[in-house]
Formats: sequence, structure tokens, C-alpha cells
Amino acid sequence: MDERVARPHLLWIGGPGAVARRCSVLISLSIEFRESPMRSTLIVVAASVAVLLVVAGCEQQQQQVSAVVTESAADIPQNASPSGALTLSVEQLNLLDWSRASAGRPKVVDTRVVDGVAVEFDILFPGNGPRARSIDYASSGSGGHGVMVGLDVGEYKELALKFTLVSVNGAGTAALPHEVVVGALIGPTAGGQLSAYEPLVLAFDSGRRTGTAKTPLATEMVRQIGFHAHMANPEVWSPNGTLLTLRAEPVADAAVLDSTPVFEERTRRRSTPRKRTTETPNLGPGRLGAW
Repeated sequence: MDERVARPHLLWIGGPGAVARRCSVLISLSIEFRESPMRSTLIVVAASVAVLLVVAGCEQQQQQVSAVVTESAADIPQNASPSGALTLSVEQLNLLDWSRASAGRPKVVDTRVVDGVAVEFDILFPGNGPRARSIDYASSGSGGHGVMVGLDVGEYKELALKFTLVSVNGAGTAALPHEVVVGALIGPTAGGQLSAYEPLVLAFDSGRRTGTAKTPLATEMVRQIGFHAHMANPEVWSPNGTLLTLRAEPVADAAVLDSTPVFEERTRRRSTPRKRTTETPNLGPGRLGAW
């Protein structure tokens, strides 16, 4: 019988990348022709099947790793802010509901969503005296529903809002002399004040009707958040009252915090009626005379 021993054959199975390097296989085939051509054929077939199984296993591992990478990418927050800024969504702007309500102070008399991208506020200034010139309108721990009170904002650097001066008493021509100072309002401050803002002056003349107000954050948890507005030149405003329409909207490259669950939970708790107890309390055995 003719005995022939074949030289070992080294097969390298792999590909580029870290996954392929892990799956790289070094196979040594030593085929001996000792009995018959049929036996050698079976050995070659068996070795080929083993190689195919190894390759299939590597491909399956590559697919699993690819799936993990894709899934991890999907877990990245979509509202991440490249600028480190925080803004309020249209829904959150429309839920602002508190200002100092007292005689002689400005108040918001109407709000409306505009094309789903902004909110307009109709602010009534009752005069132009010191008490009638300024308003903070917010979600606050001092009153209202407090929708955004307690939200964590520690990872952000500033609050940003875009403002547009729309009209005064229904008019919005460039000839109007009225100027308004606005600001993105947030607190508490590092000094312990309820809130603060960085001023931005708006006017009806060209180039100053729209602007973005930014206020640095000095808190990790919201106590008050919203906007500020006051007359920049009260001498030109009517002492008998003025209706200002101011538009506010989110800033495009800033992050938005989801406060809807907080609002729904607080609304649900407040809408649940309290049950009155009608049972006579058990005070224990009756006692007569002095204790």
C-alpha cells in the first residue's frame, strides 16, 4: 500500500477590524494517505466543514457586535446640547402661569401658540409708574402649578430663549418708540435670590426686533424659570396702560427638559377629591371627674 504524508497546510481565516482579529483562525491540516483515496477525501471534506463552521461563527459574532453598536448609538440622548444651553419647549412656554399678582402690576392677559413653534404673550402694563413697568412670568415654586420646579439643570451652562417684539396696542410699525428689556429668567441664584436674568433690549427699529437672551445658570435644581420683561424707556409709554405682545420661542441648538410627567402627576394629585371622615373617633373608656 502506498503511504504518502502530505505537508501541513496553514489556513488563515480572518479580516480587518478588532472583531475579525478575534475570529482569526489558524488551522493546520495534516492529511495522510494511508489506506485509500476515499478515506483521504472524507478527511478533506470534514476539514472543509469545520472551516465553514468557524467562518459562520465569526460572521454571527460580527453581526451581534454590530447590533450592540447600533443599539448603543440609539441610546444616545437626542436632545443633547452642543452649546451647553437649556431652553424651554413651546409646550413648556405655554405652561408658564405665575407672576406677582397685586394691584398696579403688569399681568399676562392672554397666550397663544403660533404655528406650533412659538408662544405669544399679551402683557397688560397698567401704567408707566415704578410698579407698572416690570413683570416676571414663570413656572415658580412661589405659586401656580410649578410644572418645572425641581427639575435638574446641573449639567447645563445657561438658559436661552428667543424673543420677538410683536406689537404695542396692536401696532408694530418701525416708527414706534417703545423699547422693552427682556430676559431668560431662572433661579435660584448663587447669591440666594429667587431668580435672575441677563437683559436684552428689543425695539421696533431695524435689527433689534428679535434677539436671543441667555442667562448663566447658577443652580442645579429649578426654583423658578420663565422670562422677564420691563419698559426700557417708560417715559414714552402711556400712563393709562399699554398692551404689549411679546413672542417667545425655543432656541434651536439648546436642550429641552421633559417636564410633562411632573405636570401630569401634580394635576392628578390635585384633582383627587379628599374624603371626609364621618365615623365617631374612639377615644377609649369614658372617664368622669378630674384626670
